[in-house]
Amino acid sequence: MNKFESSQPWHKLFVAGSSEFPMAARDSDTLVHTIGAIAGSGLVLCVFEALKYKLFPNLGTLSSLIATILVVTLVAATMSGFSIARLIAEKRSSQAVLRQSEEQYRLLFESNSVPMWVYDRKTLRFLSVNQAAIEQYGYSKEEFLTKKIVDIRSADDVPDLLNEVAKEKRGIHHSGIWKHRRKNGTALSVEIVSHDLTFGGTAASLVAAYDVTERKRAEDSVRQAEESYRGIFENAVVGIFQSAPDGRLISVNRALANMHGYDSPEELLATIAREGPKLMVDPNGMAELARAAEEHGAVRGAELEIYCKDGSRRWVRLNLRIIRDIAGKVVLREGTVEDITEHKAAQERVQFLAYHDALTELPHRILLQNRMEMAMADARRRNEKIALLFVDLDRFKSVNDSFGHSFGDTLLKDVAKRLKGCTRETNTVARIGGDEFLILLCNLKDPADATIAADRVIDAMNKSFTIQGQSLSMSCSVGISIFPDHGKDGEALIRNADAAMYSAKNIGRGNVRSFANEMNA
Repeated sequence: MNKFESSQPWHKLFVAGSSEFPMAARDSDTLVHTIGAIAGSGLVLCVFEALKYKLFPNLGTLSSLIATILVVTLVAATMSGFSIARLIAEKRSSQAVLRQSEEQYRLLFESNSVPMWVYDRKTLRFLSVNQAAIEQYGYSKEEFLTKKIVDIRSADDVPDLLNEVAKEKRGIHHSGIWKHRRKNGTALSVEIVSHDLTFGGTAASLVAAYDVTERKRAEDSVRQAEESYRGIFENAVVGIFQSAPDGRLISVNRALANMHGYDSPEELLATIAREGPKLMVDPNGMAELARAAEEHGAVRGAELEIYCKDGSRRWVRLNLRIIRDIAGKVVLREGTVEDITEHKAAQERVQFLAYHDALTELPHRILLQNRMEMAMADARRRNEKIALLFVDLDRFKSVNDSFGHSFGDTLLKDVAKRLKGCTRETNTVARIGGDEFLILLCNLKDPADATIAADRVIDAMNKSFTIQGQSLSMSCSVGISIFPDHGKDGEALIRNADAAMYSAKNIGRGNVRSFANEMNA
């Protein structure tokens, strides 16, 4: 069923013709009563075709044309309730009434607000036009009557128009929407309804052209918006989803499916339907965001951790908004999801490097000093001691000069690993530059424990290293300072441990020395 049929409930009755009438209605007296019964509903047209030859067998061309005008006019719903039945019932024997009816129908064509014309189906020339058509297209009546119907069509539409004219049509024919041209060259969209008839002995058609330009423009805008949204949805580099108020996913785009490790949206949705939702590391987090969105209308920039198909995790940034119906009831949630795993890792790396050495990933001086401050405060409360070991590699410069900086960097990373292996997790190993390392030992009961720890470092460094396939022997010198014996603050402890380390080097390298006051002399 086309749009026209669905919107005009009396269309079926008209096109069916008199075959839809009860047999009794074919008697002229009964026809009058039948017309009277349905004319009040505005269904005059379907009755007129049955009546006009029954009651007036000698109707001329004009009468037939006027009857047809009434048909097309009723299709446009421009007229209803015109009680022709009562008029015929009261005046059917009067030729004067017939002439009066013809005049009324002529006025119906001329004055109808719907643009109409009659054209010769063979030559395609306009035979008659009404005032509404003149106003819609901008031609005068005289200009219209010198033209053909192809003259108001675009050249591209002419082949289709000729095919449409050649079709055999019975009754009302709905031709669809066509592009027409006004006199000034502007285009308009019109919906065409036509009816074939005989006009002055010529095979003709009566046409009604409803201007649907604005409606068509609105429909095109909606369609373009839908296509645009669909294109964005399907091709976006960020994930997009829609979910029901209970959180059940309704639709996802390919980017979101890929983010979770699935090849397609269909695979993701099927997996969820089969196994249940296992997308969020913290499902309660999503529920909390949904509640916040319902309260505030939207949530932006929330960071969540999600599961991938292979069980791995990724970080995403989510924007969520709530869609409500006219009554204010939540009908839909929709949102966007951006993968920020790499961004978050880079951010964490920047934060890490603010306090750690980039090469060895050991804490650097700032973090070490913070930990020393906390360790000294704790030692004061507990009446304990802390020790600082200053470790410097022996002959490291010659290694760099002989084997290159890449070799030297690898050696430094291996040294960092050995130093961490020599201490407890509660202690801190830091690199403060070049081949210099500091080890913070906390909770010392006896200063001699610092010397024992330094000896472990010496032993660890004396074991050979294998760097880039080459075996290398190294040694180190260690200086020791004790809090609070050798300094009341971090800077003093570092300075005095450094002095002790140089003293160890001066007595032959690979040695340990504890700070003494004369070392600063």
